[in-house]
Amino acid sequence: MAKSKQSTNITIESPYADYAFYQCLYSRSRSFKFLEAEGAVFMIEHIMARAPSLRERPLDIVEFLAGAGEYEDFIRNEARFEIGRYVGIDAIKPPNPRTELLVGPVASTFPDWPADIVLAMFYSASSILGGDGRPSPTALLEMAQNAYRNLKEDGGFVLSFPARGESLSFREDDDEDEESEIAIPIYNGLRERFGLEPVEDALIRYKSEETYERSTGLSIERIKNARVIRESDDKVMGRIAVENPMYQQYLSESHFVWILREAGFREFMFFDINADDGTPTYERLDEVMTEPEEYANHLVAIR
Repeated sequence: MAKSKQSTNITIESPYADYAFYQCLYSRSRSFKFLEAEGAVFMIEHIMARAPSLRERPLDIVEFLAGAGEYEDFIRNEARFEIGRYVGIDAIKPPNPRTELLVGPVASTFPDWPADIVLAMFYSASSILGGDGRPSPTALLEMAQNAYRNLKEDGGFVLSFPARGESLSFREDDDEDEESEIAIPIYNGLRERFGLEPVEDALIRYKSEETYERSTGLSIERIKNARVIRESDDKVMGRIAVENPMYQQYLSESHFVWILREAGFREFMFFDINADDGTPTYERLDEVMTEPEEYANHLVAIR
């Protein structure tokens, strides 16, 4: 049975500022993380094929915007090459991170050793925030410069972004008057805060307002009237007020290359990592696209 508890109301600065809330709305399935981790191993193999000397030592890896650190175990388990040190960097420390984590801005924070590989996974290219709390090409450039400064020669910077610059926020079939419902994962941190048992059925019910700024390329999702619901009796366990919206920036492949060139990188590889039809596929793409819909969603920049 659920704990008896009065309704709880909380306020969070933004979806990024509360990992449990962010996990519910934007990072629910670990299967996607596993897909990206396998993709990371696939891309690292291509980096090593280009520079076989990388196989002569354990690879030291740094992960930007690491969040709860879910990638390290997946990557270590899938890799057929030796991995040495692995450190994540993020501006906010989540509860119980799964990897060693340095807390600080990814524009300037780095371990006191150079890396062979720097990862920026899960749409990091579209999510890196500047000082004003919004994504921008400048914020991405600063992150890329940090990677370039701290990579070893022939090391690679792996960057994830939405294919074709498509929006993650706009949902074409939604009626704007309807509410969305998102299940709260088992053991999610919101459960204890709202008096829910670790595994009982519960969800967040909310409305969202989605807009796109043409001048900045920002997709903006504002969360409205978010309530935590216990499904057994449809009881409202509490409310979540989100002060600032979820921002994502959508740029083209050529924009990313231009920014990475400004950071110092000169050689690039493009990849499509996805499971659109239910089957995971990992493909390195040709420099020149000859087939429609053959867009990249990951890019490797070589030091």
